[in-house]
Amino acid sequence: MKKVLIIIILLFQVNHASKADVIYDPFRSFGLCLSLELIANYEMQFTKYHTFNIWIGTGAVSSINSLKHPALGSEVAIELRHYFKPNSFRNFNMGIYAGLAFMHNAPYFYGEDLKGYENLRGFVPGIKLTYKLRINKLLAIEPYFGASTPFYIDQANSFDDMFKDEPGLIITFGIRVGINHVKSF
Repeated sequence: MKKVLIIIILLFQVNHASKADVIYDPFRSFGLCLSLELIANYEMQFTKYHTFNIWIGTGAVSSINSLKHPALGSEVAIELRHYFKPNSFRNFNMGIYAGLAFMHNAPYFYGEDLKGYENLRGFVPGIKLTYKLRINKLLAIEPYFGASTPFYIDQANSFDDMFKDEPGLIITFGIRVGINHVKSF
């Protein structure tokens, strides 16, 4: 019980300026986010347990305490995955990734002025525990639990400006749905 209490406390104290995953939430919140993404993912096997992934997609993310205010965006990323069963490339896997995102926050969801937050860019490295469920040869659903440290910029300036702020740690629960192709040897 003591371990569970410590984990809960840590989750609520993760960061007071949180973002999330490659599709990230650009507003201040307490550190837990939900994400729904539509992606296309190309995996290339390089050992019997590992793949190199390139993925591109679009999605929505929101912090737990502001679900009615999602951020919408597109992403492109690379990921190295370790699968726990040899040559299966499904079920549980652990991955490290780095990606770029372009976010847009639709004023419709906020009912207020979003000056400086309409269009955002970010660079997001992180880790994920994913469960890949194959629907058919091309389609997959991937619920995941991730931790990332996003660097971001709130205006349409150069990418150099995004590294001026200190990144925070964010925990994300998400679902990725889309095309998944694995090239194995």
